[in-house]
Amino acid sequence: GIAIDSNGLVYVADQRVGAIFIFNTETRDCQMIRNGIEGHFGWINGLAIDDDDRLFVSDGKMHRVLIFNAKHELENQITEGIADPVGLAIDTTNRFLYVVDTQQDQVLVYDADSLKLLRRIGTGGKNHFLTSPGDFGAPQGAAVDAEGNLYVTDTLNNRVEIFDADGNFISEFGKHGDGPGAFARPKGIAVDSDGHIWVADQMNDRLQGFNKEGELLTYVGTGHGELPGQFRSLTGVAI
Repeated sequence: GIAIDSNGLVYVADQRVGAIFIFNTETRDCQMIRNGIEGHFGWINGLAIDDDDRLFVSDGKMHRVLIFNAKHELENQITEGIADPVGLAIDTTNRFLYVVDTQQDQVLVYDADSLKLLRRIGTGGKNHFLTSPGDFGAPQGAAVDAEGNLYVTDTLNNRVEIFDADGNFISEFGKHGDGPGAFARPKGIAVDSDGHIWVADQMNDRLQGFNKEGELLTYVGTGHGELPGQFRSLTGVAI
C-alpha cells in the first residue's frame, strides 16, 4: 500500500518489516508506525488517507481495517463484514470508505465517519470464478475520481471495472495479455486530477495510463528486472 497526506508525506506499507514507513521527500527524513508500538499488524495491505489525514490500514491476517489519527495514534478499527481486506479508497465528498475484499470477491462500502457497513458491490461466495460485469475474481485495488466514480482492479479477470457512487456498474476495460494496454494481474490503481487511470500490473511489470474509455495513453516500465526503469512485481501506485 502507498498513500500521501495533505503535507505531501508518503506512507508505504512494508509487509515483511510489519511497519508503515513515512517519508518526507524533501528532507529525506523517515518516520515509522511500528508493529507492537503504535499499532498491531498481522499482514499490512492497503493504505488510504482522508481529508483529515486519518490513515486507514487494511490488515489481511487480522481481518480488519485500522484507523490512525493525524498524530499516528490508533483511534478505531473496522471488523464488520471483513475477511481479507486489500485495497482501500476514500470518497471524501460522499464520505465513503471502499474496502476491497479479495477473498469475498467484493468491495465493501462503509460510512467513512460512522464506519458502518452500507452495502457490498459484487457477488460473493463464488471462489473467484465470476466474470460477469459488476462481479469480481480476486479484486485488489480501488480508486475514486473527482466525480465519485469507483475504479476497481479485477485481478484474475485482468480488467478494470468502473462504478458510480451508488455502486451501479458503468463500464469495464482490459484483457489478458503482455502487450501494451493488456493486463496480467493488475493490482494497484489511482486516478489523477485529469481523470487518467493509472494501473500497476504485477506480472507485466508496467504502470499503464488510460482514459475513461480504456484507451492506452502511455506506459512506464521496460519489463521485469533490477535495472533503472524496470520493476519486479509492481503492486501499488498513488498520485
